[in-house]
Amino acid sequence: GFLLKNRIFKLFSYILSKVKPGFYLYKRWLISSTKGLKLETMQQRGKEYYNTVVKPRLIKDVINELQQCKAEGMKIGIISAGCNLYIDVFAEQFAVDYVVTNNFAFDKGVCKGMLANEDCCRSHKLTMWAEYKNEHDINGEEIVGYSDSSTDIPMLSICKEKVAISHRTHQLWVTKGYREIIWK
Repeated sequence: GFLLKNRIFKLFSYILSKVKPGFYLYKRWLISSTKGLKLETMQQRGKEYYNTVVKPRLIKDVINELQQCKAEGMKIGIISAGCNLYIDVFAEQFAVDYVVTNNFAFDKGVCKGMLANEDCCRSHKLTMWAEYKNEHDINGEEIVGYSDSSTDIPMLSICKEKVAISHRTHQLWVTKGYREIIWK
């Protein structure tokens, strides 16, 4: 995701940052396993996942920056390869203005076991953000991007300010021109 004052701020949950071999195959399998589930069931599972997995792992320093930016009247957005079913819960809790993420496809309230959009990952985030920005007439000239993963370097390339979120130690991909938040 992204966030900031008529800027956009990148916020990613740490648990999704460590992509392992086979992750995308697993992700496709996981998505396909939702076929036939009712929308209400999936929304409830999204809330449960947010409350039990994501919320306890939120990074205090990043959340504090998000809240400070919001208090200053900045627009907050998230661009994530995660799923809208739990990211929307986060977005509601923190009054996020824009959400660009993976959305499940439904037909008459029943999940089709596929995404309604292309997978919002890697460089495709740039394409999805550009489409969203144009559709919603968003001025994104002063974007501040936050990321915990080198897979977001293409997206960070459009940001005026780049912030790396690192767990315990400096990440090698974080180079000159980045600010780094190292959390314990």
